[in-house]
Amino acid sequence: MARAAADRQLAPAASRTRDGIAVARRDDDADLRALLRRVETPGSVGVAFTREPDYFRGEGLAGALDQTVVFRTEGALSGMARLSIQSLHRNGLPQSIGYLGELRLAPEAPRRPRILRDGFELLRSAVVEHGVSGCYTSIAADNARARSVLEHGRRLGLPSYLPLAELVTLLVPVGRSGRAERREPRGASVDRDELTSFLSRHARAAQLAPTWDAARW
Repeated sequence: MARAAADRQLAPAASRTRDGIAVARRDDDADLRALLRRVETPGSVGVAFTREPDYFRGEGLAGALDQTVVFRTEGALSGMARLSIQSLHRNGLPQSIGYLGELRLAPEAPRRPRILRDGFELLRSAVVEHGVSGCYTSIAADNARARSVLEHGRRLGLPSYLPLAELVTLLVPVGRSGRAERREPRGASVDRDELTSFLSRHARAAQLAPTWDAARW
């Protein structure tokens, strides 16, 4: 399982440099996890999305092609970003779509547009190589800093971001206290081909829904 996921990773497109931007490598693991723990998404509720105990264990999930870039200043990891490419539905047809996520900058990192431009340019090579037809991302509604930079990034030489939809999702369960009652799922016999056909049929009607086939299972 781990081998298969590793084989699907995007090949590094740049060599390691002590300072500047490069594709993440295995020896960046501890620094990547530390940065994710330290940097919370701004807003009325600060949340840190961590990747413990191994950042690279999440590579290749559900057949995704993943590439993470890192930015170092004086040897210290100051920033990161991640591109995940999957086969998703767009206007009813399967297409190669990229998700841009895990954009993090350490509080002490320099706020220079060139850093973002260089990071996007490094990820562009993977976008071109794998025929990606478009990319999307998600930004918390009250993350004013990210929205002001990314949604108006063309003036800084960044890719164009256009609003697609609003999403409300459960982040932290509230209300009922105490441990939730555990219920064992009822056994059911499922025909995989039938389930694949059902999921594929309904996914075509939803934008950015994953394609379903034997490879994804």
